[in-house]
Amino acid sequence: MKMRVTKSMAQLTSITVLLLCTTALATASPRQFTADLVAGPEIGVNQFQDLIASVVNGDLGAKSRFAEVAIEIMVDAYMNEIEHPNAIIGAQPSFDPSWRSGTLRYIERLQAIANSIRPGSVVHVINEPPSAIRLVIDGQQVMLSAPRLEDQVVFERSIAETVCRFSDCRKRAATIEDRVAERTSRLDGAWEFGRKTPPTYASSDGLQCVFDDRRHLKLKKDACLDLVHELRLLVEAFAALDAHHKPIDWRAIRIDQVAAGREQKLTYNANGNFVRMFLPRLSRAESVWRGAIPWVKANLRGRTSQHVITLPDQIVYLTSMYES
Repeated sequence: MKMRVTKSMAQLTSITVLLLCTTALATASPRQFTADLVAGPEIGVNQFQDLIASVVNGDLGAKSRFAEVAIEIMVDAYMNEIEHPNAIIGAQPSFDPSWRSGTLRYIERLQAIANSIRPGSVVHVINEPPSAIRLVIDGQQVMLSAPRLEDQVVFERSIAETVCRFSDCRKRAATIEDRVAERTSRLDGAWEFGRKTPPTYASSDGLQCVFDDRRHLKLKKDACLDLVHELRLLVEAFAALDAHHKPIDWRAIRIDQVAAGREQKLTYNANGNFVRMFLPRLSRAESVWRGAIPWVKANLRGRTSQHVITLPDQIVYLTSMYES
């Protein structure tokens, strides 16, 4: 299947993707998720990471198809930014001629690279630590990145969904996100109100979010659901680590922002080994996930447990920043 990028040029947006002109291959970090829970043949965190793990070790045809789709979606993402320049809060780049001409050259080169892919092209898909994907196409290199960092997860999901529509994406195993989605589908949640008690949103797996008052209840419910979703991701991540005999040091657990700003890293032992995950809310609410560790441990043992999460307005409004 040959895919071409033929969209016309309009106004342009900022360049946030690096286009490299060297053929050197990156070396892996010694602290990059040992035995590669994410990038190896065991279990993925989400569909995109599962796809990357397959493509990296796949044949040349699979790599070429992936590169064509990924670059086309990059162009679409930048064109969308062009059509909605005011969506970039606090900036007016459309009035910067150098910015526009630079982006034009970048998009044109992306198109040229995509259109240059032939059956005999040499294509590499490289998973670089901590969370970057690099394409090398006949010596020309592209880093896969959305125009805005906060859109990276949606961008990657779009690539995975599109590739898997055209190809047979056989999963090696259920991803962590798959397992959480299946688990969540069996849960119930409801508000609890009392005359002398604060409003509480309770889930049937024992998590309860308690709020200061009854203002903005929808926003508060959404914040609660987002945080408990990420706590369930933690449970499944630790379960996968345990299943693959990775030592977990609960005193060394950390959730940190990856330098590129796309994902977070869950450090699980004192050696600094970590898993890349999308945990933006928990990374900004350390008290929430640290307080929930007993609940996480109980779930790993298959026990029912109750945990109350106190969500002051500051955390509620902070987590709402990550709504997509």
